[in-house]
Amino acid sequence: SKVKVKVKEKEVVEGRRRLIMESLVLVRTCAGAREGGRSGGALVPVVAFESQSPHPTPTPIPGNLSQFIFPDADQLQRDFYGTSFYQFLLTDEEGRKQFGFCVREYGSDNFPFALCILTYFPWHLQFADILQIVCSQYNLKGLEILPAISQVLLSVDLSQSILSLPAPFSSLVQPMPSLEPHETVGRPSFAALLAALSPDSVLKLLSSLLDERRLIFHSSKVSVLSQSILGLLSLLYPFSWQFICIPVLPPSLVGYVTAPMPFIIGIHSSLLSVVRQQPLEEVIFVDLDNFAVSELTPPPPKLPNSLISPLARSLSRCCVVTQEVSREALEADVRARAVEFFFELVGNFMWFCLKDPQSGEYELDRQLMLRAIPDYETRELLKVFMATQIFEQFIHERLTAVRAGKPLSSSFVRRAKHLRNSSPPPNVDADMSLQSTVSYMKSFGSKFSRSFKSSLGDFKSKA
Repeated sequence: SKVKVKVKEKEVVEGRRRLIMESLVLVRTCAGAREGGRSGGALVPVVAFESQSPHPTPTPIPGNLSQFIFPDADQLQRDFYGTSFYQFLLTDEEGRKQFGFCVREYGSDNFPFALCILTYFPWHLQFADILQIVCSQYNLKGLEILPAISQVLLSVDLSQSILSLPAPFSSLVQPMPSLEPHETVGRPSFAALLAALSPDSVLKLLSSLLDERRLIFHSSKVSVLSQSILGLLSLLYPFSWQFICIPVLPPSLVGYVTAPMPFIIGIHSSLLSVVRQQPLEEVIFVDLDNFAVSELTPPPPKLPNSLISPLARSLSRCCVVTQEVSREALEADVRARAVEFFFELVGNFMWFCLKDPQSGEYELDRQLMLRAIPDYETRELLKVFMATQIFEQFIHERLTAVRAGKPLSSSFVRRAKHLRNSSPPPNVDADMSLQSTVSYMKSFGSKFSRSFKSSLGDFKSKA
């Protein structure tokens, strides 16, 4: 019997009809050779099965995929115990993020193996559930079951309004998640992050992201690495990280830690000594096994207490799960408080999107936006944040959508639009009136020939 599951998304990859899953891959391990040709060396990952979606132009499976699935193969031994679920990120030929969701177990031969789904959809809980079922079927029936299972999973199409999932997936009777636009890493759990770091350390790392620093996380467990990094990145919503992000770095790519641009990289602890020997620039090391975050000079910008206190309290509550409140509810509150922090910081940005009379294009007047903040610490934080690619990309996408008559539909932007439409314009400096603001705008001369009010009215009609 088939189970029907409603799907809210129509397409995530713009302009292309996409299947939910791109590939299903099984990687086994076997004993490598010791010196002299004897077996018993470090485990070697080998692709034992792979299947791609029936899309006319499927995304190629990377040749080094097994290195991402088993980045710690050198450290693994037979008799691997337990089940672990972890993720990695890839960038395809068109620059889009592709997610690898993996479950790792051990087979009847006591060698670890991993099943991996490649997808463009950051549905952490759903793919974890699917992988657990695939893994149990593989353990019961062996390799011969995977072609039939992959044929079912890889044919599920988002152009349909209904998903039909036959057994053994009939237990997955739940709507697929509807993510906000630009919720680029989905909604991973904060459990691993908050088990490894204190709320204060998490906020320190969030501040480092807002300043686009270089971060290297290390742990002896790849599941802790991937879940901690993706959990931290999810706090950036509605913004998204614009640079290198490799939650679990294969040893063959260790040179990435010398990149001259910002990055977020996770490494197995066995690589730490190798990494420290590289010609590193300013890097923050995050030790997830020993609850430590290294210091960096100059330190990242301070997060004002007036803005960050609600998020700090929510993170602290999330560290202690009780029967009265579910983890899902606690984590939802953390996400809501993080969004509130960003709204308090930049939620009034629409007031400062003004039209240049010469080009006819809208531009964000950053200086005017800064002058509207009376609090020194908040103004200094915003000054740093405005200089980042994270902020630049957010504003660029918003203004591009307005020019095209297609405003973004995220709840954050809708709320910002409501604020602009329902409240008076902010003062520029604590004691500056709207009339003073208009005079300030006129002082720009030919750059702005229209008044502040008329510019905002014109923008209002477009947004």
